[in-house]
Amino acid sequence: MILGKDKKFWASGISIVAHMCSPFVPAVHMNTRFICISDKNWFGSGIE
Repeated sequence: MILGKDKKFWASGISIVAHMCSPFVPAVHMNTRFICISDKNWFGSGIE
């Protein structure tokens, strides 16, 4: 995507990884993303 001169772009994200002490508990990985392009916003996330 090519932004024009009057467009502003801002993005933020958080990533979390948790490895529990017990071998019977699976690891968890989570991401969140927030992206702003002038008057449009997008939020996405995922967890496994």
